[in-house]
Amino acid sequence: MAAPAHERVRGAEAEVPLSTAPAATGGEAPRRDGDPLAAWQARGPRVAAVAAFAVIAVALFPAAFLGGRVFYYRDIHLQWAPQMEVLVRCVLGGSWPVWNPYASFGQPLLANPNYEVYYPTTALNLLMKPWTYYRSFVFLHFVLAAGGVHALARRLGASPIAAAAGGIAWMASGPFVSLVTLWNHLAAAAWIPWSAWAGHRLGTRPSAGAAVTWGAVMAMPVLAGSPEMTLCAGLFGAAFALGAVRSRERLWPALPAIALSALVALGLSAAQWAPSLELARRSRRADYPAAQRLLWSIPPVMFAQGLLPILLDEQPLRPAVRASLYDSREPFLRSLYLGLSCAPLVAVALVSRRRAALVLAGIAAVMAVIALGRHSPALSAMEALLPPLRVLRFPAKAMVPLSLAWALLAALGLQAWVASSADGRARFLARIASAAAALAALGALWLVWTHLPAVAFVLIEPEFTHRTAAETLRPVVIHLAAAALAAAAMMALAWRPPRSVRRTAALAAATIAVDLVLAHSGLTPAGDPELFTARPPALAPLPRAPAGRVFSFDYFEGGLAERVLGHHGYLLKVPRDQWPVPWADAAALRFGLYPSVLAFWGIQDGFRSDWLGLYPPPMTALVSWTRRALFTPAFHRLLRIGAVSQVVALHEEGLEDLVPAARVPGLFLEDVRVFTVPDALPEAYVVGGVRVAGDTDAGGVLVDASFDPRREVVLASGAATAAPESFTGEARIVDWRPDRVAVDARLSAPGQLVLVEAYDPSWRATVDGHRAEVVRANVGFRAVALTEGSHRVVFTYRPVAAMAGVVASLVTVVACAVVLRRRRFEAPRPEPA
Repeated sequence: MAAPAHERVRGAEAEVPLSTAPAATGGEAPRRDGDPLAAWQARGPRVAAVAAFAVIAVALFPAAFLGGRVFYYRDIHLQWAPQMEVLVRCVLGGSWPVWNPYASFGQPLLANPNYEVYYPTTALNLLMKPWTYYRSFVFLHFVLAAGGVHALARRLGASPIAAAAGGIAWMASGPFVSLVTLWNHLAAAAWIPWSAWAGHRLGTRPSAGAAVTWGAVMAMPVLAGSPEMTLCAGLFGAAFALGAVRSRERLWPALPAIALSALVALGLSAAQWAPSLELARRSRRADYPAAQRLLWSIPPVMFAQGLLPILLDEQPLRPAVRASLYDSREPFLRSLYLGLSCAPLVAVALVSRRRAALVLAGIAAVMAVIALGRHSPALSAMEALLPPLRVLRFPAKAMVPLSLAWALLAALGLQAWVASSADGRARFLARIASAAAALAALGALWLVWTHLPAVAFVLIEPEFTHRTAAETLRPVVIHLAAAALAAAAMMALAWRPPRSVRRTAALAAATIAVDLVLAHSGLTPAGDPELFTARPPALAPLPRAPAGRVFSFDYFEGGLAERVLGHHGYLLKVPRDQWPVPWADAAALRFGLYPSVLAFWGIQDGFRSDWLGLYPPPMTALVSWTRRALFTPAFHRLLRIGAVSQVVALHEEGLEDLVPAARVPGLFLEDVRVFTVPDALPEAYVVGGVRVAGDTDAGGVLVDASFDPRREVVLASGAATAAPESFTGEARIVDWRPDRVAVDARLSAPGQLVLVEAYDPSWRATVDGHRAEVVRANVGFRAVALTEGSHRVVFTYRPVAAMAGVVASLVTVVACAVVLRRRRFEAPRPEPA
């Protein structure tokens, strides 16, 4: 059995136009060239802010950063960890990281942006264990995100403390903290405020250097692999760039710099987007049905969670309640809470009528409409006007940029509040808004506490828990009480007589930090590293790549569990009240060999469902036929044709034709069963006959009893030939790597070499050193025509789009270096006489 890869090898700007804050209370401190003490004093607030961000990050995840535990929840252990193991195996095996041979007969690796192949930190996976890397990854991006808000707020005129409060308000907000389980969105979102900062900098003073900086920043979300956050970064950057220009006379000189920024961003990120667009073009991603694209829309009632930390995800909710709030699943973002303590500051910022506040309010409004998804016709209208938007999924993601706009408004509002000792209107508004926030929290707390049995009756399903209503809803009560105290603290600050501006601002920032940290500390579960290192006993009988493939049932797929297990989804042996549900579920899925977990252990799977919509249509059809063929003889026939030698299941119904190989008790109610598929085809074999059938008819041919897969193959085009009765041949894989497969084949007559790996137009083949055509065989696999005799066939994967993207990125890097070097050493122009 292949061991995980980590077990084998593991080391002063001028006052800006968009701001109206006086220089005494905001904006960057003036530079004093040649004065080391002044320079250190100027850096002091930034160093203090970064230190505060680091402390807040640790406070949000104490178990991971102080207790040695690891992040694992949801997609981390099901998707990210297997992907990183595959990536490390490719590199350590001497292959280019361009093809993943483990996932459902293989699929492009580099072109899938979720792998973040070119993202700067990904290379650290070669030196660290994956869970250690992920802890560092989370910490870095939380500090980076908060630092971006701090830098942007300073450019908009906020004082160092107000800017730090904005950074804390975003990094500790519910939407951003929820991104810990979504690595690509987390990394890309951390660059959004930096894009706004760079765009504002360029709009204020257009130059080649500013254009290169903004372009480089905009390339980072693309390399991080999140198209949604990339669009948001572009929106924020463009809004602040154009907002900083202000006049038509300054717009025309700025346009060339803006265009240059776009070219730099496209060029630097071409290595990623070029193959990704090619993959998307050939896949069904853009044809996702609306029901799947609009999954995890935010119901209007859930916007109340933005101000009140009523976090219901971990509660044993009634199915109807979970369906109405979370589409019958866990929420995409576990918390939408933005901080009740920030609400008075946001109100002050909006009333200040500053251009920056209005821009942020507009962005927040647009994101709120998008987040509604299927609950509003606005998103459908946007998709009708801009069809490319259909490749985006899950409207809840819009809450992330909304939370950024909220945090920046809080920073601007705090600046306006503490700088308004002479402005009675701003101080009066702060008092009224803080009092309203405190009353709202106290009212919600009173309502829940005094009507606890009724609230529990409406929300909680008694069959899911043995706890009382008070025990079940205790976290909700505690969170509401903490929010009420934070709002009361802000009210006390607003009503106290103005004394020290810095002290008031610092206390307000501390209140925001306490409010959000109490609501979100431990929001993302952390567990023991043994979750990743413990080897499931059911691995023992499974084959190593490329000896065969494994089909593992996914009981989350609609209706399967109800039919064969007699209940919905998976059930645990241990009562959920006695074991934390996320940890128990994760451990059970890993020990039950959930399909996506197989790649973590170096096992190839077959016929896995395409949740990302990245399969080409023929492979999608092949997987779909397999699902429809369950519980029929055609299912076993397709398993044999797909070289699936083992099946992992929790049931036996419909698998009577398979040979039991192992039965291992696990954490699920049912034991893990491993079956052997009799007469499964090898990974590579030769045939003498050819049938020709189009995509719509090929599935019927494969399951036709007259079709003998050991003697003939189905091709999409060409001439049909019958296999000679005396035909004999054999094929043997002599070199197997992710991006290269060498096969020795011998045939007694002309025929076809079939390789049971996914077909992709970028696969090339040579026969005895001469170029040969790779054709699509048996709907989704590869074949090469051979003449009589012995041959060496070598398959290599070299996608043209990936190579062109790398060249474009390298050329852009060189061009940017030349521009920056010329700018650095350019002689200063003489002053006019």
